[in-house]
Amino acid sequence: MSKMKREALLDSAVSEIEYSIKTKHTKSEEVHEHYLRNAIRFIQEAKEVNERGGGMKKCKVIINENKETIEANFYGVFQKAWGHGKYSTTGDYTPGQVAYPVAVVDWGEGLTEVNVADVVEVAE
Repeated sequence: MSKMKREALLDSAVSEIEYSIKTKHTKSEEVHEHYLRNAIRFIQEAKEVNERGGGMKKCKVIINENKETIEANFYGVFQKAWGHGKYSTTGDYTPGQVAYPVAVVDWGEGLTEVNVADVVEVAE
């Protein structure tokens, strides 16, 4: 995720610089300055993402009934949903869906889905 964000910011900076170079004879100095300032901003944002460790947030997750916690990387809160009921082409159609929020974290064993209430602290 952080690598993709850095790459996107740097790609944007390259695009701004390339556009400024390609249009140097057809655009005003103000326009060129605008694109170069954008490129600088994108590079600075990429550096900030890198310094923050890719923007990954840390969290503490309750892991048992004793309320013990473990530190983990926090990926966000997402909606888990699935359909239920009868779905048949014969006319038995009872539409329905169950949905609820879940937190996605990783404490070193791969991505894990946890109850949102079990995430007790989130910090950058």
